[in-house]
Amino acid sequence: MAQKPAWKGFRPFIVDRKVAESDIVTSFYLKPEDGDLLPPFRPGQFVNIKLDVPAQNSPILRSYTLSNSPVNNENYRLSIKRESPPTKASHVPPGTASNYLHDCVNVGSSILLAPPSGDFVLRPEGKNAVVFLAGGIGCTPLISMLTSIADVNPTRDVWFIHGSRNS
Repeated sequence: MAQKPAWKGFRPFIVDRKVAESDIVTSFYLKPEDGDLLPPFRPGQFVNIKLDVPAQNSPILRSYTLSNSPVNNENYRLSIKRESPPTKASHVPPGTASNYLHDCVNVGSSILLAPPSGDFVLRPEGKNAVVFLAGGIGCTPLISMLTSIADVNPTRDVWFIHGSRNS
């Protein structure tokens, strides 16, 4: 059952921390600009963001999975991969939103977020074993699920299988 949205439309959030997780993935820790408490989310949910990118005719809308555990109610974390042009199609431009976020959004920047949504979620309190299978940045919803299991049900059996191009 889908949960009721915590707010309507877009709400301003401030980048509280920006952490390079690897050469191409950066995590953005976001807090509500108004200082209000964060509404809860379910592990695996995503948020839509709206960016005003210079030289773009209209705002850029993107969806990113929340990558932290819902137990952490201090911030929302988005772990975002920088999208380069495809190796066999260098004429294709790099990802507009991901490169803007990596290059121009810093601590103190404001980002507009829609409330958490999505039904690809896990009940961390469940008793059955869980197998996670992911490739590349597709692991972000599973990281949220895994950390939420560790927070609320640390004895639950979990297998986490992840493939990537390199370390």
